[in-house]
Amino acid sequence: NVDYKADQEFQVSPTMTNAEVNDVLKVSDRVVFLAGGTYQGNLNFAGSRITLFGEGLLGGRVILDGNITVTGSDSRIRGAEITGTLTIPASKVGLSFSRVNGAMTSEGSDGMVLASALCGTEAISGSGTIVVGNMGAAPMTSCP
Repeated sequence: NVDYKADQEFQVSPTMTNAEVNDVLKVSDRVVFLAGGTYQGNLNFAGSRITLFGEGLLGGRVILDGNITVTGSDSRIRGAEITGTLTIPASKVGLSFSRVNGAMTSEGSDGMVLASALCGTEAISGSGTIVVGNMGAAPMTSCP
């Protein structure tokens, strides 16, 4: 059994306003499914234990066209392309099967960055963070 530590599921689409998407992301304990397309504007994962699922490997179908900030702990981003910066001050945040075109900064502890493309600069300073199999980060410094 997989436990996403959430009791609410939401489907969002690119036709929603940036404010509507941020409203979904500010409440804790949610699994959020993003329909394919481009989402304009900056997003803030203000709630804790939010799991975001985009469509497609490395975010090929979901584009988050803006800066992303994850302030809620124990959250996840999977299968999204981020055109701007990704800032993670929270702890226990995971990024997998995604692409970050801008800079990435992770300061929280016990995070996980797995099988993603980090195409800008990255600064990972949180203790206990695991970084495995990412393109653009040493030792695989090329970014597709």
